[in-house]
Amino acid sequence: MTFLGYKWNKEEFPLFRNFTLYSEIPKALRELAEINEKLIKIDIIGCSFEGRPLYLATLSDEKGMSCLDEYRRFMVQAVRDPDRALKALEEGVEQKVPVFINAGIHGNEITGTEGVLMLMEKLLTGENDPEVKEILESTVILINICANPDGRVKCTPSSNGVDLNRDYLTQSQPEIQAIVKHVAIQWFPSVVVDLHGYFGDQNVTIDGCTMPHNPNYEYDLVGIPGIEEAKVMADEIRESLGLEVDIPALKVSEGWDDYGPVFTAQYFMYLGALSHTVEVKHPNQEGTLTAAEAVWGALKYVAKNREKILRNQIEVFYRGVHGLTGEKKDLFPFAYLIPLDENLQRNSLEGAKMINHLLNNGIQVKKALHSFNAGGRDFPGQTYIVPMHQGLRGLINTMLWSGEDLSLTVKAMYDVSVYSFPQMAGFDVYPIWEEFTVNWEEVRTAPRLKGVFLGKNNGSLNTYALPADNNDAVKAANILLKEGYSVNRVKKSFLDLVPGTFLIRGNEALHYRLKELTENYYIQVRSLDATAGAGVFEGNTMPIRFKKTAVVGENFGVCQAMKEMGFDVCFVEYTQLNKGFDLAEHGFEALILAGTETGIWRDPFLDELGIGFGLHYALVERGRQQLIKFVQAGHDFIGIGYAGAKLNEEAGILDIGYSFTSDAATGFMPESINAKQSAENGLCIINANPEDPLTFSYGTKEKVYVFGPVWYYKIPREVKIAASFGEGNFYEKGFWLNPELAAGKPVIVSGTKGAQKIVLMGLDPAFRCYIPATYRLLANALYFLGS
Repeated sequence: MTFLGYKWNKEEFPLFRNFTLYSEIPKALRELAEINEKLIKIDIIGCSFEGRPLYLATLSDEKGMSCLDEYRRFMVQAVRDPDRALKALEEGVEQKVPVFINAGIHGNEITGTEGVLMLMEKLLTGENDPEVKEILESTVILINICANPDGRVKCTPSSNGVDLNRDYLTQSQPEIQAIVKHVAIQWFPSVVVDLHGYFGDQNVTIDGCTMPHNPNYEYDLVGIPGIEEAKVMADEIRESLGLEVDIPALKVSEGWDDYGPVFTAQYFMYLGALSHTVEVKHPNQEGTLTAAEAVWGALKYVAKNREKILRNQIEVFYRGVHGLTGEKKDLFPFAYLIPLDENLQRNSLEGAKMINHLLNNGIQVKKALHSFNAGGRDFPGQTYIVPMHQGLRGLINTMLWSGEDLSLTVKAMYDVSVYSFPQMAGFDVYPIWEEFTVNWEEVRTAPRLKGVFLGKNNGSLNTYALPADNNDAVKAANILLKEGYSVNRVKKSFLDLVPGTFLIRGNEALHYRLKELTENYYIQVRSLDATAGAGVFEGNTMPIRFKKTAVVGENFGVCQAMKEMGFDVCFVEYTQLNKGFDLAEHGFEALILAGTETGIWRDPFLDELGIGFGLHYALVERGRQQLIKFVQAGHDFIGIGYAGAKLNEEAGILDIGYSFTSDAATGFMPESINAKQSAENGLCIINANPEDPLTFSYGTKEKVYVFGPVWYYKIPREVKIAASFGEGNFYEKGFWLNPELAAGKPVIVSGTKGAQKIVLMGLDPAFRCYIPATYRLLANALYFLGS
């Protein structure tokens, strides 16, 4: 049938009638600007992963629009010098409140963009409306019109396979990087509203959140006043639309917490903002009006409480600068030290990346000009210092601390319960609790590390060793493999080469190519003499090659991380599989499936809430059958978490049992209704076999992060165990109610069925791009498939 076929052959998903396609947004913005050009400015602040513009609209009254730089500078300076800012407020400075509205960060939650366009029209046409006048006189309104252009075009939640609303602390995606650069650290918004959906027949929901609250917030200044503002927003929706609104903090005790620092609203709380996630009921006109009225209520609250909001936010900065801790005496150290000296640092590469990340978030970093002693330890000159007496103290601490155990505090958590860059990226940081003195200089740019090349040119045949001890080593090895060089891995110790070491052979050109790579990658390369090199290649190595691998998943991160490392991976959307996309016909040789139960084996938005409207958040049965068919046909397979174990079971590949976390309550999460698996998560210890190809370069007592962990039992003789959870008290920080059930149990295993290779992992090594320390586990698995 070709009837009306032209309507469905366009690039964009055909949204419901009266909703704005992404391609129609520029015209809509031009038409809005033409209403009153003196009150609005439209900027392109970056591009999405696929290259689509990100539009930021700025609105205020005429005077405000002429003084934007002045208002922005006041906020930036308040972070560094809150005393001066507070004094200016006392003296009556005319400072407007910056308000940030974020719309459509999940691409299939389409009502937010419609709501802000409606809001903008009201503001631009309301010259004679006293409420509009008061709002524009009090605020600078910053609107991210469509936070996820790629997702809106495809009507999918994610962009590049990564959930943007779980990326604010990691900032792995260009859409989030743009907001941090052009909004967060340029304006330090005092109020944030993030527009979402959908809750179906449940009530509209607006943050404030339940316990536990992250201790790194100044909750009395951002949480409690946030509930006050949420009440005004809720009243606006009730009065205008007659809808009931829930504020979780006032309804339930736990399960809709603001603990995880990875979300839009929660990230901005560290900047002193009153922040709200708004969940509307349905993707329809009512949902659009709900989004608009929620923002309108927030703006009305700001107009009535301008000075109080600004004063509270600056007080957050004041406490940081002056080191005021109140009851949090044991929470904030005097400083964090990040040395890059290899005698004090296990991963200088990730340490240097952390310094860059801190700078990108407006955090002050210093560098010691000489050696010094702090905390009873000697540190060399050039050590990087992050002083904690600064305005963004809470953001620093939530990035660099080691976390806490919440398992005895609550029975339900919404999502992430621990985040620690040092633990999850695998570098050393030193919290120093006692004051110390050292001469330092302010750091403006992060250090650029270079590798080391040790060796000589042996002429026509050269063999070089590249230890696989960091992620740059994998990137460099994959570059060489793509360029046609012979790349092998040591499979058992030989001379002083440990298993997993890359061995590269080539002619004279290889010598110079490796020297080039050490200029751009933090790797150590050394040449082997011709005799040793030949001996190593005889029986002690395994060749590697790439397999074209499809990545399917609900927790994301896998495709981005492995693509950055140079593997031949491609993210396949649920929507494609649900339409019958055949992986084998499209040339895929292997599959990675990663995720929990929800989203793969169950679509709660259809099954429980009944609000899918065809906008599937998950695989449906047709999509699942495509995966089963592919695996049953003998294609290699890496199964991660519950989703991977379930696919192995459904396809009847390895006869192995599996268990998973299921003890936490569902809390206030509608998508967790009837869920078998609970999303418990945390930092724990695994013991890995460094001689197994899946765990090359890892060993005993390795610290890892797990989310919705799975462990295996009834292991057949032919299945190899590469890693197990530690014995005894292996779990350390986070939220895991009964970790003892997994103690000592296998967590990474492999097997074969004929020529087919299968890897099962009970932890997700690239979960949401949070865990660079375990990326190489997944790289090992991909090499294993191609060996």
